Amino acid sequence: MKFLAALSIALATASSVAAQAVGGDFSEQVLSALRSNGLTSLADAVAANPAVVVALQSPGNKTVLAPTNQALESAGDLPEGDALVNLLSYHVLNGSYTNDRIDDGPLLARTLLTSGVELPGNASQVVILDSQGDDDNERSFVKGNTANVTFANGTDGPVVGSIRVQPIETVLTPPGTLSSVLGEVEGASAAVEAFNGADLVTALSNTRGITIFVPNNAAFQAVQANISSAPQEAQLAVLRNHVINGTTIYSPQIDEDAGDNTVEDGLRQYSRATSASGQELRFVEEDDNVFVETEGARARIVRSDLLFANGVAHVIDGVLFNTNTNQTAADDAEEEGNNNAGGGSSGGNTGAGGGSGGGSGSSPDGALSGATASMTVASLCAAVIAGALTLA
Repeated sequence: MKFLAALSIALATASSVAAQAVGGDFSEQVLSALRSNGLTSLADAVAANPAVVVALQSPGNKTVLAPTNQALESAGDLPEGDALVNLLSYHVLNGSYTNDRIDDGPLLARTLLTSGVELPGNASQVVILDSQGDDDNERSFVKGNTANVTFANGTDGPVVGSIRVQPIETVLTPPGTLSSVLGEVEGASAAVEAFNGADLVTALSNTRGITIFVPNNAAFQAVQANISSAPQEAQLAVLRNHVINGTTIYSPQIDEDAGDNTVEDGLRQYSRATSASGQELRFVEEDDNVFVETEGARARIVRSDLLFANGVAHVIDGVLFNTNTNQTAADDAEEEGNNNAGGGSSGGNTGAGGGSGGGSGSSPDGALSGATASMTVASLCAAVIAGALTLA
């Protein structure tokens, strides 16, 4: 089934939940605004589907990452049913994200995807937004695990009610499992093999919210003899020292000057954390580089923000070789992380023109009710149709 046909089914599904009487004045205002902005095809689609107008009345600003016609064509057949809803939900961000705002990136943005997501506080899945190029050729993009997804235009897309449409050049893929993501990390197979050999990947896959630092092959092979010759408990301690349980720390949240409860633009900031071995990890920023330090070891983050269903991974160029353990400290840190969940939301409900703010724009625990989710999917469908029908 092609993308637009799939959208029709999604709209029908949303309509069964969201359909209700629509105020004529609001409907006409929406249709008039769409037509005056040259979005006549979208206006016709909205006029034929009143549930879309209902969804546009739902609270909170949204940004839709709308694949272009070429991107949709390249996507080919898409999943159906709940899998389609999940895919669409991952393309909707809470809050309004303009190119000017993203220029201050990297930024963490919460999507509407909650199904299959195991993040602290039942929070929704995220994307990381950033920009590249000089002032004359700057382009925003969505950070990807294997490749970045670039915005199709250097200027902001159209605004539809409280929804901003930002066309993108590829259909996004929601983050997979920890195992699948680690298997895709290029140049880190030695560390991944060690994590698998210690059965850590399976255990971590069942943990709600983790951050994992993955040494690249050069780093791991440089100390592999030392690790192999250490007692088994010491080996496990070293590996667990690369994991933070109960807390997801994305690159926009790292700040070496942050205090214990620093929040900036709605995001909890971290200058240090406690590993699953109970050892302190410190974050240091030098010359646009970020380092992770622990007793007797230091490593630079060479690739950040590899997303998976229950956390985030960062590739580092060293091994955090520390054989000490403090299980009490590790347990306390994990409990604190779970208690503080929700401080990692971002997005805000500022005007569609831009700005920043706190709050995720979803329910307090990051989950969406069935009605709200279906209405939001209808909003997404309308906006994606806008991007698909108005872009070459």
